[in-house]
Amino acid sequence: MGLGRGLLLGSLATFMVVAGLNHFRVPELYDALVPNWLPQQRALTYITGIMETGFGIALLVPQWRSWAAWGTVATLIVVFPANIAMAISGGLSDPALPRAFANPTLAWARLPIQFLLIWWAWVFTDSR
Repeated sequence: MGLGRGLLLGSLATFMVVAGLNHFRVPELYDALVPNWLPQQRALTYITGIMETGFGIALLVPQWRSWAAWGTVATLIVVFPANIAMAISGGLSDPALPRAFANPTLAWARLPIQFLLIWWAWVFTDSR
């Protein structure tokens, strides 16, 4: 693996692990992002935290990389509706969230960023 690809992989793995662990550090933040029509917001917060952390770690294991990359892609797609709901509602004004989450422009900006993250994970689905 070349240096550029290695940096891209290491950065993605780090991003996923940090994001995943953050679900346990400040679960209230992620609970607020789960659409109200879904049951068990806290359980979903923990499940996605486990998935993100696990896939982030697995990305670093060559034998598991392709599987972990596909899992990361799937996870990012599954949580995408929450980003859409946040954008449509103009952001989220919840005391558990940083004020930036109430900014409608930032809420809409998250959508293309999500596509970038999906592409980033997809790059590693070929197990090289």
